[in-house]
Amino acid sequence: MSKAVVCILLVGLVLLSNATTVVAGATTRTALTRAGEVGQRGNNVAIRADGQGEGFAFVVTADMRNFAGAGEYDTAHYFRGAVEAIAALGGNAFMVTPGDDDPPDGALWTIQQVLGADYRWYPVVGNHELPGQGEEAYPGANLAWLNSYDYGSVNPGPTGCPQTTYSFDYGTAHFVMLDLYCDSTGQNTTAGDVPDHLYEWLENDLNSTAQEQIFVFGHEPAFPQPDADNGRIRHVGESLDQYPDDRDRFWDLLHTRGVAAYLCGHTHNYSAVEVNGVWQLDAGHARGLGDTGARSTFLVIRVASGMVTYETYRDDANGGLYAQRDGGRLWPGAVSMILHRDGALWSSDTGWEVNTPPFYPGTAYAKDLELLADRYLILHQDGAIYDSVSGWNVNTPPYYPGTEYAVELEVTASSEEIILHQDGALWSSDTGWTLTTPPYYPGTAYAKSLEVREDTSYVILHKEGAMYDSASGWVVTTPPYYPGTTWAVDLKFDASGYVLLHQDGAIYDSATGWITTTPPYYAGTAYARALALVGSSYKILHKDGAIYNAAVNGWDITTPPFYPGTNYAVDLEMY
Repeated sequence: MSKAVVCILLVGLVLLSNATTVVAGATTRTALTRAGEVGQRGNNVAIRADGQGEGFAFVVTADMRNFAGAGEYDTAHYFRGAVEAIAALGGNAFMVTPGDDDPPDGALWTIQQVLGADYRWYPVVGNHELPGQGEEAYPGANLAWLNSYDYGSVNPGPTGCPQTTYSFDYGTAHFVMLDLYCDSTGQNTTAGDVPDHLYEWLENDLNSTAQEQIFVFGHEPAFPQPDADNGRIRHVGESLDQYPDDRDRFWDLLHTRGVAAYLCGHTHNYSAVEVNGVWQLDAGHARGLGDTGARSTFLVIRVASGMVTYETYRDDANGGLYAQRDGGRLWPGAVSMILHRDGALWSSDTGWEVNTPPFYPGTAYAKDLELLADRYLILHQDGAIYDSVSGWNVNTPPYYPGTEYAVELEVTASSEEIILHQDGALWSSDTGWTLTTPPYYPGTAYAKSLEVREDTSYVILHKEGAMYDSASGWVVTTPPYYPGTTWAVDLKFDASGYVLLHQDGAIYDSATGWITTTPPYYAGTAYARALALVGSSYKILHKDGAIYNAAVNGWDITTPPFYPGTNYAVDLEMY
């Protein structure tokens, strides 16, 4: 996530059991549908190593540096452990390393020892492959090795770095590898940049491909992020962001050409963020105990017709087993949807939808939006549910005309619909009302948000910041519980923690405590309406329709959906 807020999705009071130990063999999981959602390995995609047929997968490792090769570091506690975990997963076509693999012959040795002599590896130049910047037999040895490496059948790069900038097609996808230290005069001439020379080659390359999906790789992130688990920050202002004009031009090109993701390394911190419709995945480091400041990491990208997903695997922070941390959909890109209180819907993809139903101008009935794979649901304050396929459900219960009790709607994996009452009661489409105390306190209006786990246990957020966990009871620790207040707006959690949204835009992180940086924190205000988790970052919905993106620490104030001075926005969902 952005700045120190990246730690939101960490060990906390609310836990989900989503991780899979991979060195003992992979586990089949449910398919992904939403952008940036906590992910499982899909059982609906047949993976073929030749890139033909129904889909293929590739892996990404970064920054293993000199913790590879024969000798002292040839153990499972270092890069070899990541490669062994990759081998246990199986079914991947090739590996890409976006830089800092010095010495590259050592990295290749480890890969071939575990994955076989014919396994395909695509290295990218990092700053430590430059002469005098890494572990090398003589000055310039690593760059010379990369210039002479057999990349197979690829499209050569521009003059200056025709070997180390290249592109190729595989299956339905197009891959581009950028040497960010090259210009027209040669290699080792820039400090991590996309100058005119490289940009023009990339623009021509992207305009020349008709492949369904596009992936671009470079060593340095465009938007450096903290580590998704512990918030460590490295290389801010020392990556592509040190040349913001070039960086922004580069990112605009990726967006215009519909690039699925830009994949990088450099920071040794894992993150997955979406910026202007393009994902940036920083693969962190794969050196095991070679860097104990963040957990060792590798990525698996799965490509199928119509969808690209990612899975992130991290070790146990002690050089031990790798387990799946998270995952999500990369392509098609993330789409934002805002629910207007009158039932209109704004989509970042298609704009406003103002059909009646569910749009009733001048009303303020709409309370919550739920996105499903093939339709959406809108919760009315009186408990009626609008289904975009079948229309209004006005059966009693849960529909009680004239009331304003309904707070939130959740739909489980088994299609059970659950409505949260403001007094903590729960209505289930399977079982009806649950009126047990706790969490039911008749006559109150304390309940603000509901999250349901995969095992159907649930958590209710109290307006004071307390949380009722159906598995363990009330959590009334301060922080985030402040009796007598009404600050809490929204609750989100995933595999390893939770985050609470304050009405003034502050964030309570279950791992690190309060985040009160401006933006998005504006003390004394009550603007915040909803929180959406996107990869390892998040977005906040303002009541006037502006959206704060933590990945770039900035507001999107484009009209629509931003209408200053209004109070229309109710909910924000991403898919």
